[in-house]
Amino acid sequence: MAGGDDSGNLLATKKPAKVEQPKVIAAEAPKASKGGNVDENAILVTGATHARELLSMQVPMFLALKLLHQGVTQDKEKYQQMLATTKFHFVPIVNVDGASFVEENWKESHKIVDKRKNMNPANEGTCDRENSGVDLNRNYGVDWEAENGKNATDLCGDFWPGDKPFSEPESRAMRDYIGANRNELKFVINCHTIGNDFIWPFNGREPNDIDDRAPGYLAIFQDIAENAPFPDGVMKGNSYEVIGDKMGGDADDYTLTMRPSGKGEMNSWLTILGEQVKKHAKASSKASKASAKETSSEINPLSIIDAAYAKAKQAHAVKVRAEEREKKAALRAAAAKKRAARRAQIGRASCRERV
Repeated sequence: MAGGDDSGNLLATKKPAKVEQPKVIAAEAPKASKGGNVDENAILVTGATHARELLSMQVPMFLALKLLHQGVTQDKEKYQQMLATTKFHFVPIVNVDGASFVEENWKESHKIVDKRKNMNPANEGTCDRENSGVDLNRNYGVDWEAENGKNATDLCGDFWPGDKPFSEPESRAMRDYIGANRNELKFVINCHTIGNDFIWPFNGREPNDIDDRAPGYLAIFQDIAENAPFPDGVMKGNSYEVIGDKMGGDADDYTLTMRPSGKGEMNSWLTILGEQVKKHAKASSKASKASAKETSSEINPLSIIDAAYAKAKQAHAVKVRAEEREKKAALRAAAAKKRAARRAQIGRASCRERV
């Protein structure tokens, strides 16, 4: 971030840029593909939803450079296969104006200002520029009213959610971008630098009701948490389980539950995501039966999701059957209790009559 020559600096600007649509780094994949259709398999990685989280923008850029360097420059088969079977979408900086504000202050004072929100100027008469703006990760249209009440009066606080869901151009741009690419996106990773955490939806709920709102998906996240090579000490769960806080308007929650149809209606993102994952798993299974030797060497970054989806579906069915058994057992217990109470009442009446 530090440096005197602006010509090589991605964030250098004299005045904040108008945000309409996120810039996307497109990594061209090889045309040939075995065992997967690159146009149907996609992952989105975003960074810098919060201006001060500087390292979060480095992760998407590092991933893009790693894929290109290893797959194109070094001709590594592993990375070529990843590019051939999966499309990668990168939005390194969601909060463009906020990140620019942090950089401008660094160049002037060599201090990183504690700016979390965007550069919406609506509250600058009440707050200074460092504390004005809207928290983009409280501005999405899910659980917005239910969980943002505590932040709705704190205009200068870190978590001011805005006047309404999607009031900000940045959150609207991400909503529209995900909606436009909904048929190919399989997974979305939003990078933050809050800590050593792997956080999944739903962040506005305690206890987490993900099994009710998105049946089977908790098992997918838990499978990733168990099998992915995380560093030691990583905390895993929703935001309440990890940091002890509930949050409404969260980008992760919105992505998992809803997508815009373009006509103002809200359709189930889960149905689309689930069908795409199942379709990919079915295609992979068919290809493996046709040529087990050929497909055994293929590397697909979505394979863990394919396996986890099947496990999640089975686990959910087991859970539903267990819940049904518990309900029946509870009904039987209640009926037995009533019968016992009735027998006791009859017994007491008989005693009174004998006396």
